[in-house]
Order: sequence, then structure tokens, then C-alpha cells
Amino acid sequence: MAQYDISIDQHRTWSFYAIIKESDVAQDLTGYNFVFTVKKDASQKRPFIKRTLCRGNVSDGAFDPLPLGVGGASAGETGSIFITLSSIETAGLPPGKHLYDIYMTKPNGEVSTLLSGKCYVNRVIGE
Repeated sequence: MAQYDISIDQHRTWSFYAIIKESDVAQDLTGYNFVFTVKKDASQKRPFIKRTLCRGNVSDGAFDPLPLGVGGASAGETGSIFITLSSIETAGLPPGKHLYDIYMTKPNGEVSTLLSGKCYVNRVIGE
């Protein structure tokens, strides 16, 4: 599992893009599921944001069949995952230091955390 801190501005669109590789080769993610969550801390039962990314089926209304689609989220045949939070979604995040993670479920049911870290939500001036 890799650690990487992210920063999200309230009232602004936020995007995250990554390519999943094994032995430096982008993986076909067909049949894989990914979940992105943001929580105040690990004990919080209900996350502020929970976004499910799937390849080949629709989940949470957040599926986009293109690796770099506009809005929502996608997991593509080219090994790419793309997560977007709208300005409305980021407006609902409380400012402060939170935690996030992205975990992956392979078609065989194996679950692993790909990325986790701190999620800094910043209050913006002018909104």
C-alpha cells in the first residue's frame, strides 16, 4: 500500500487520475472494483464521500466508460482510474484534515488497499 496525501478545495471540482501497473505494465481492469472514501478518521462509520468505480457495470451512478471521462469515475481497460468530485460534492466536505483510501477488489475477490493518506479539505475565499 502506498501513502500519498491529497488536497481538495471546497466548492471546486476535484479530479484524481492513476494508472494501475504490475511489472511496469498497465493492467486490464475489467471486472475489478475500486472504492474511494474520505472520512474524518478511521472510526467514522459513514464516510463523507464514498465513490465506487467499476469496469463493465454501473455503480453509484459514478461510472464513465472512458478512462478520462468528464465527471463521475471510471476504471478502464488501459489500467487507468479516474475520480472526479463535483463542486457541489466538495462544498459538502467539512474543512480540515481527514483520511482517505482507495481499495481494489479483483475479480477473484482479493481486496487490497492501493493508496491511502491524509485528505486536506481547504475552505476557499470567494464562495
